[in-house]
Amino acid sequence: MAQAAKKSQINVSERFAQWTRGAAPGPSLTLDRDYYLGRMTESDVNGKTLEQIYAGLRAEVGNNAAKNFVLLVNGMEDFHTPLFIDAFVTFWQSGCKLTSLEQRSSDRDDPRFSSGGAAEAQFFAVFANAISGEKKNAVAVARHAERVKGRFIQNHQRELRG
Repeated sequence: MAQAAKKSQINVSERFAQWTRGAAPGPSLTLDRDYYLGRMTESDVNGKTLEQIYAGLRAEVGNNAAKNFVLLVNGMEDFHTPLFIDAFVTFWQSGCKLTSLEQRSSDRDDPRFSSGGAAEAQFFAVFANAISGEKKNAVAVARHAERVKGRFIQNHQRELRG
């Protein structure tokens, strides 16, 4: 109960930005998944990002939340940035109890907003990504996932064992 009360007092958008600051070049991550449409790059989500989120969860929400995050990351097979953002938001909304989820590749480039300048920017991001030549076949996605989560999972074997 104390963990739930503690979690409810945390502004997740602010904390997510704080927890991811400095993990990659540029500003911290935002929970605006549409900003990252089509992107599969370690400059957005990488092992350091995962470690910083883990540390933030552990310090501010509790050990169970941090352990569940490890379990969630371990089961993830696709680290396109929008899918990672979706996974984290779903994890948070579950009270940090979610330990697995289904990922669909069709959600990578699926914008959630559809009006104004944001929609135009999202369309451009998806279009530019489609013509960039970057291949997102299953092998490339699996290699990317291993680069992102590999060391993080090695560092947290204790949480995976129980």
